[in-house]
Amino acid sequence: MSEPIDDRAEERRLFRDTVRDFCEGELRPLVAEAEASETFPRDRILPALANLGLFRIGVPEEEGGAGGDTRMQCVLAEEIARVCGGFAVSVLPAVVAPAVLRRLGSPELRDELLEPLMNGRLLPAIALSEPGAGSDLLALRTTVRADGDEVVLNGGKIFVTNGPCADLVLVAALRADYAARKGLERAAGLQLVVVPAASPGFGAVKKLRKLGMRSSETGELVLEECRVPARLRLGGGRGSLLGLMKVLDHTRLYVAALSVGLARAAFEASLAHARQRQTFGKPIGNH
Repeated sequence: MSEPIDDRAEERRLFRDTVRDFCEGELRPLVAEAEASETFPRDRILPALANLGLFRIGVPEEEGGAGGDTRMQCVLAEEIARVCGGFAVSVLPAVVAPAVLRRLGSPELRDELLEPLMNGRLLPAIALSEPGAGSDLLALRTTVRADGDEVVLNGGKIFVTNGPCADLVLVAALRADYAARKGLERAAGLQLVVVPAASPGFGAVKKLRKLGMRSSETGELVLEECRVPARLRLGGGRGSLLGLMKVLDHTRLYVAALSVGLARAAFEASLAHARQRQTFGKPIGNH
């Protein structure tokens, strides 16, 4: 049987080449200093990525996006990771957050936050994992309760990418009146809340040291009677759980592509070394 025709193959190739040239020219010069200082150079990276429209992928054109699909996001992940895995990890929440907002946010909240996210003015983080719960959404202990026109969050998050430097954090929490329930009964109480970094009661208490990907800042977050406007809630109930799980499917594809980029970088570096390093009168790759 003949191979199916991919009528967008040339478009994808051009996109890949554009992203690769950008990563080589704009990102690679930043890697050594970022890894040594263990900081994500957001002021250099976010505007540059936004100028290429890379945070608009997957958002329909009628909503200010660039269209495109998950495969384009995977190309983006692979090419950034080929230059720096830490940069690729830190960019992930900025790529995913518009999709979360589109799927779960109210029209008013989308009007407020979608454009600043897509143009790189806001750096988001997504806080799911907790000590003792990992990323098991049905085992969350962070709670949220309504209090007039505000909601109040209590709990803690760990291993949060961009936690120490984000402008806002998408926090997964459980309604306080569902905290005593077990298993799937908790799903109806799951909520995502957009927490601005300046919110009272919110803090990045620790920047975690890592063996690798040091240019991605990872932190531990604490919420103690953290108050935010009730309008910053995203969805709720079982629909919120299902919507978040669908978004996480895209996230996992991004991470898989990121891993391919790391493998490609390792292969290219090894191949170059094998061609250049000489022993016994010839390149080691010829032994």
